[in-house]
Amino acid sequence: IISGINFIEECILLLNYPQGATYFINGFKEAEKILSDINKKEYNPLIILLSDGDDDNPNETIDYVKDVSTYFI
Repeated sequence: IISGINFIEECILLLNYPQGATYFINGFKEAEKILSDINKKEYNPLIILLSDGDDDNPNETIDYVKDVSTYFI
């Protein structure tokens, strides 16, 4: 068990504070890059999407996730 680490604060320090507008698709595009490049025989990746609001374009995000999910299942 990992203790003493505040993951949200660590993410904020790494990524800076939210700048407005919430586009989940941007997070999924970054996840796709990571999953495309990672050695899946060596690592079992876990992607966690953190958000400060509702997706500003949920239909586009859902279509994107449906499209790329076939590559990684």
